[in-house]
Amino acid sequence: MYSLCDDCFPCSYNLHLRQPLFSSDWNYPRQAFTWSLGCFNQGMIKRAAIMVAFLLWAKMTSLRDFPQPFSRPFSRPFSIVKRASWYGNKDNGKETASGEKFNERAMTAAHRQLPFGSRIRVTNLVNRRSLSLRINDRGPFVEGRDLDVSHAAAKRLGFEHEGIAPVEIQVLRYGKDGRS
Repeated sequence: MYSLCDDCFPCSYNLHLRQPLFSSDWNYPRQAFTWSLGCFNQGMIKRAAIMVAFLLWAKMTSLRDFPQPFSRPFSRPFSIVKRASWYGNKDNGKETASGEKFNERAMTAAHRQLPFGSRIRVTNLVNRRSLSLRINDRGPFVEGRDLDVSHAAAKRLGFEHEGIAPVEIQVLRYGKDGRS
């Protein structure tokens, strides 16, 4: 008869007597339905143990441990690597999205999703210069850029002439302004 696991598959053979299950010459019919853990080979047990371990791991690393979108503040600060650019000369004195006037000499930044008033630490990954900035505007609206800093901030971070730099953004404090 056909057997899947070393001639002990319970549908084909009796585990203990090695007789077909549906034979008419049983001395003790109850033995035909005897099941024990021995009917599974070790490979099946290993696969089941691996599956249980995987399911436990998946449960422990649920999505609640990963950063959510910026519109929902986190309970703890986190860092993320992005590309930053600067703006200032032509926008100086114009009203920002938060309602205040833009000052190119202030230590401010624009981000698409962080709440207004949030404090972030921006580190230039090329020269490791770091600076604390306040979010007061929305932008940048150019593909491939994630943060706009003021002209003075770009000067202190050391990418005024390059225009774009890879930066690490760490949220220090979320703003209390409800508008986003």
